[in-house]
Amino acid sequence: MSLYKRGDLWWVKLYRDGIPIYKSTKKTDRREAQRLHDIWAGELRQDTFVANADRVRYEELVEDLIRHYQNTEGRKLVE
Repeated sequence: MSLYKRGDLWWVKLYRDGIPIYKSTKKTDRREAQRLHDIWAGELRQDTFVANADRVRYEELVEDLIRHYQNTEGRKLVE
């Protein structure tokens, strides 16, 4: 895992299952970027890191939720 600068912004390079994940911290301050790096590294260790969580569309969330309900039969789709 590494922290590096591209232009004015700091970027993080993380690895999940040997595959690199590049993510912008959207920060210009190194300390703030390091804090995000540490948070994301901890999430990776706990397997709770979502690489593109800020890019998920509403439609994708709805599809995932419906699929979850269908697979677990945890909730009726019609209320």
